[in-house]
Amino acid sequence: MGESVSIVSRFISLPKLIAFSNPRDRGGLLENLYSLMIDRQHDLAEIIHLEAGKILPDALSEVKYAASFMKFYAEEAKRIEGEIVSTPVTSQRGFVFKQPIGVVGAITPVRLSRLMVIHISLRRCIC
Repeated sequence: MGESVSIVSRFISLPKLIAFSNPRDRGGLLENLYSLMIDRQHDLAEIIHLEAGKILPDALSEVKYAASFMKFYAEEAKRIEGEIVSTPVTSQRGFVFKQPIGVVGAITPVRLSRLMVIHISLRRCIC
């Protein structure tokens, strides 16, 4: 039980750490996740095979495809910028500041590709 509480407390403090971290550090974190996914691609494919009933070659392709998005978002995290937008008052402009929101919990259908989970939640979480 103590280990679970420790993990939860780390996740609670994670949004603050990520929000104020350097974009290059966030990109490095995603690069590490990419490397871990590639290193353990066969284990992840086995899990998908057992959970979703996909054949192993399809599950392995899904893992590789999802990992490629980790790589993509690792590069995008380095280039997160704001933008200047129009406002109803013509003499004023608004500035949109983009920053990560932290931990994202997602409940998805069993048949939904792991890629979609990464694509939908990861960009909001870390990028």
